[in-house]
Amino acid sequence: AVVSTQSGHYGRGFFLGHPTVSAVDVKWHPGSHDDTHIVVMTSDNILRIYCTEEPACALASYPLFNTDNMIHQLMCLNVSAGPALLSAQTGTMVSFSFGQVLEYDEGEEPIFPVFVLEENSDIYLLHISLYNSQKRESKLRGPLKVFPPDNDNYELDACSILCLQSNPAV
Repeated sequence: AVVSTQSGHYGRGFFLGHPTVSAVDVKWHPGSHDDTHIVVMTSDNILRIYCTEEPACALASYPLFNTDNMIHQLMCLNVSAGPALLSAQTGTMVSFSFGQVLEYDEGEEPIFPVFVLEENSDIYLLHISLYNSQKRESKLRGPLKVFPPDNDNYELDACSILCLQSNPAV
């Protein structure tokens, strides 16, 4: 069997201009019809969608923190809200995984749930679309309740999450 692979530089200009930001997790977007879209979680707690055909700029960005709450707090302090400052106010996100596509009508864009893992084992939920990110407001929800709720199960730092393609999502 022959396996073809491809490598590339995604968001190269962004990463060169922000040397303290690095890629934390990368996955192919399951809604990409031609398998040309990747999603990159960066150390500034932002999910960015890139197209392999035009990798220089992200097609969409999703902050992994509650921007409304953070911006309000920072405005009260009269502080400028840059991504590094905002991500410093939250925990460190370490991994993400796509859930099953949500039901949608023909002609509508599919929405995918993304489960995001924080290093302290908290799990958050974000709904993202591939092509119309500006039309859908998506806010990070959580932390989700994890069962069983025994603290002994989740005392160590978390490093990875995998959502099985089942119903309900596990």
